[in-house]
Amino acid sequence: MRIRLMLVLILLSSVIFAGGLNFSAIGRDGIAYYTVDSGETWQVGNSNTSEYINAVATDRYGNFWAVGADGMVLRSEDYGASYENVHNLTKEIFNAIDIDDQGRFVVVGSTGSIFASYDGGITFKNIGPDTDINLLDVNIDNPKLWIVVGIRGMILTSENKGKTWVVIEKVSGSSYFNAITYTKKGIYIIAGTRGAVFNSKDGKIWKPRVFAEGFKGVIEGLASDSNGDVYAVGWSGIVFRSSDEGNTWTKVETGDDERLTAIAVLNGKIVLVGFSSAILTNNENSWTIHDKLGRRHLIGVASNYLPDLTITLKRTEGCQIEITVSNKGPGRLTDKPYRDKLVGVHIYSDNKSVYTISLAELDPDKKLKNKDTELKHKVGIKMTKDVKASWSLNGIVKDYDMANNNATIHECVIEK
Repeated sequence: MRIRLMLVLILLSSVIFAGGLNFSAIGRDGIAYYTVDSGETWQVGNSNTSEYINAVATDRYGNFWAVGADGMVLRSEDYGASYENVHNLTKEIFNAIDIDDQGRFVVVGSTGSIFASYDGGITFKNIGPDTDINLLDVNIDNPKLWIVVGIRGMILTSENKGKTWVVIEKVSGSSYFNAITYTKKGIYIIAGTRGAVFNSKDGKIWKPRVFAEGFKGVIEGLASDSNGDVYAVGWSGIVFRSSDEGNTWTKVETGDDERLTAIAVLNGKIVLVGFSSAILTNNENSWTIHDKLGRRHLIGVASNYLPDLTITLKRTEGCQIEITVSNKGPGRLTDKPYRDKLVGVHIYSDNKSVYTISLAELDPDKKLKNKDTELKHKVGIKMTKDVKASWSLNGIVKDYDMANNNATIHECVIEK
């Protein structure tokens, strides 16, 4: 079934949210879309640029980072709703970005550009080798082996986190390698033009593989799922899946033939993006095509888990109330809600506010940024009616499950 969505630019604070996964899609002329409900609905984002954005990735704190023309590095702290330009590192074009779970970033681009950040994107330095080859993708999921791929069969590897690079001689003649992924079982897969697809265990020896139906077209995106499946997408709406580390591939029918440029997979949810702002999402074995959202082309997409803030109340001594707040979800909080005084816990009785504490005051050490964390806070409230507490998220925080953001404790009678 083809679904056409009417998109309206909505202020983040007014968005109605249903729990789910978060994806950010970016592309040419600064186009940006985002979803916070596992791709069911998409909203227009604001990239704050009209330049090409070629790739996007997620850091360990839930920020999206995007790169593109003029060496720009963009960051979003609000689920892809808006981006800010935080760096312009070169005049070259950046084509790809990858971020590991230790907060290291690597960005690659034209004329052999390779920049790295070892401090979570605060600073970058040029670590590129002496080459003018256009570099198209990078993978640093394995801290022991970073791999960069590019045009004319170029493969670069580093075993010391970018200090030195080794050039692997042309693996596939004149084929361009557009994409690389690293599987759950530790296998690298690269793919590109002329149906080229290879896999490798060590980054040195690459074995040629074959797509289904003798496909000899262009693959532009690769992604690995936590269940072991690998997906490849490309021109004419082509989608392939491999369940054996890229050794064999089967074709996936989505019902669309738009040129696909990138794919993101998270917790079984697949998002494909491509030309004419096409976005495709899966629902088990069927696909929804959010068709023709605009004329500009989407080039990259990344995924992110959402936090799940919860709140409980209990009475301790007398009428003293203990508030327990936690992040039970798979995702993390960014820094942005800590800078907003309206984000926090609000306690009220008989529809009147009796106590408010901001997130920054409640959690000065920012412990709730991490998943599976919990904080307790005690406050004395002399009330003779039921007391209720809720997270006041101010639209800045998107929560995985909104049902556990309120708590009630019954009246506490103060004896004279």
